[in-house]
Amino acid sequence: MNVLIINSLLCILALYNTSDIHQDEWKTVREENGVKISYRWVTSPKGKKAREMKAEFILNTDIPTVIAQFRNARNLIQWSVAAETCEIYPEADNTWETYICFDFPWPLRSRDLITQNELRVSGDTTVILMNSIPQSRPKVTGNKRISSYQAIWRFTPVSKKRIRVVHMVVTYDPPEFPRVLADPIIQNKFITSVERLRQQI
Repeated sequence: MNVLIINSLLCILALYNTSDIHQDEWKTVREENGVKISYRWVTSPKGKKAREMKAEFILNTDIPTVIAQFRNARNLIQWSVAAETCEIYPEADNTWETYICFDFPWPLRSRDLITQNELRVSGDTTVILMNSIPQSRPKVTGNKRISSYQAIWRFTPVSKKRIRVVHMVVTYDPPEFPRVLADPIIQNKFITSVERLRQQI
């Protein structure tokens, strides 16, 4: 899960029109093992309200190495602890499609997600934009498909072999469980995924 993000107005506009989306201020809720997690409320142009998550952390690697962790299914499933299965379909040099099935513990339900991904470079910053395309492939029996998902991963070098990562993600799918139950599970999975990613690169 899997973990996004915006360095310039151009990158923001590429994901969604900020003039049409109301955004509250970020509130940090957890800092652990070098990972800072924050949330804010956003409202879509259609009036749907959801919480957007932001995670910030440092990786001791270079940008090409970390990008490879997103474009190779074997790499991705090894560090994304919630990922049960993953398939990646290359489309062009800077675009690819990803199918991923998330296995969450009770009381959460297993879900799958299909995203269209685009790699963009602006100056020394590299961004991966992710948008859900739920109708791209047939539904899998027993899995609830995430239908509304938008995410950004932003990678910016801070020194040689050291980059800052900012990840932002939001879904307007209605929640199945109260945040008090879901948040700790999702946060723990994400922090563990970052730890595995650090070990893998």
